[in-house]
Amino acid sequence: MTDTLPDIEVRGQRRREPAEPFPERPEPVVFEGQHAELDPNIGQELDPCADPATALDWNADAAAAEAKREFERRAADMGDDGLYTREWHAYVYQNASGHMYLGPVSYGPPMGGMVTPNTSGMTPDNLIGSVHNHPGGSMNPSGSDWQGFDGLHSWVSAYAGTARADQMRLYIIARDVNDPNSQMSIHVFDKDSNRNSDSPAEDVNPDGQPCP
Repeated sequence: MTDTLPDIEVRGQRRREPAEPFPERPEPVVFEGQHAELDPNIGQELDPCADPATALDWNADAAAAEAKREFERRAADMGDDGLYTREWHAYVYQNASGHMYLGPVSYGPPMGGMVTPNTSGMTPDNLIGSVHNHPGGSMNPSGSDWQGFDGLHSWVSAYAGTARADQMRLYIIARDVNDPNSQMSIHVFDKDSNRNSDSPAEDVNPDGQPCP
């Protein structure tokens, strides 16, 4: 009898272990010659951008990566020590056509460990999640982070439905404080994430790009 390994669900542009490569979109399948008549959609089920359900995670992760780059750019303009000086925050929104974009970026005082999010333009129908950094803290959400997430989840659920609310993501940018050589990385959470502060988080590709 041959043992079969369980399927591992790949969501978004994420890896479970630091040594793993980040997921990549497959190259398009092109049939030529005697195979030219084959269905060009063969193999497209492997492309996360081919299905709106999987494209949502892919594009949300890309928006989080964009937020990290934007935070770093602005931090450099202000003369900060990367993302170690202050807390930065932005919401991730999705318009009616499915395109994801960042809301206004806000930041806190140096070494203050806090930031007041800018909710301009937020509606229950466009909110996908939020991105912020922990300058010197945990890679996992704090208690207040979860409290804020739960409040927004309830708000979206009440006005746009539970299914819409369950699409929300919480992204934390932080380094592993147990590893002095670690760099700032992006970690993703949702309503079903283990809220144990010691549980490992999925790592998001900082160079992630959205679906074309």
